Amino acid sequence: MTALRFEGVDKTFVRHLHGGARLPVLRDASFAVAAGECVVLTGPSGTGKSTILKLAYGNYRADRGMITVRHGEIAKMSAGDPREILSARRRLIGYVSQFLSVIPRIGALELVTTAAKDAGHDAPETCAREMLERLSLPSALWPLPPATFSGGERQRVNIAIGMVGRHPVLLLDEPTASLDKANRDTVVALVNEKRAAGAAILAIFHDQAVREAVATRTIDVAAFAPHETAAP
Repeated sequence: MTALRFEGVDKTFVRHLHGGARLPVLRDASFAVAAGECVVLTGPSGTGKSTILKLAYGNYRADRGMITVRHGEIAKMSAGDPREILSARRRLIGYVSQFLSVIPRIGALELVTTAAKDAGHDAPETCAREMLERLSLPSALWPLPPATFSGGERQRVNIAIGMVGRHPVLLLDEPTASLDKANRDTVVALVNEKRAAGAAILAIFHDQAVREAVATRTIDVAAFAPHETAAP
């Protein structure tokens, strides 16, 4: 069953501080991700890989086309209805971005517990503790805000927040970039477990070994490039 679909999606950025210059990124992006797949986006830097994930999550609005998430219902992520997008994020989409963006004074355990609660877990703190343990984040750090952590520690919190749920769609933007080998292996195992459980995963992995360990197929984003120069 198709869980995530892009149909004829265009995206152009307008730089208002540079005379309204228009920077086309995507044209007629069309593809689908089924439940149980891990589709990895490939292509040179600047071709729009992260833009596709942000469009799927509703951070960016498509100029044209349709982006839908289906799981017993249809959520239109390109429709521009903020309430529908926020509801779909909580219930349907897990997202691990390249950067952790959280309220500065909230501790790591509370952040992951809140994510587990939003995802509908019956025992959210237990789930949060298990996820942080699996990602080898020292328990002494759990009460502390991630702003005080190293880059790799922050990224493990980011992964825990995005993957603690049971979302039918999972978006991953370079989740292993700041991790050592042991934690990369843990993330690979988590991704494969999510896929085996039926999640539809759309991801970016520049690490070739990680990509080969998780991808069921790849999509070259250069196929969606407009005739003009693409923006990063």
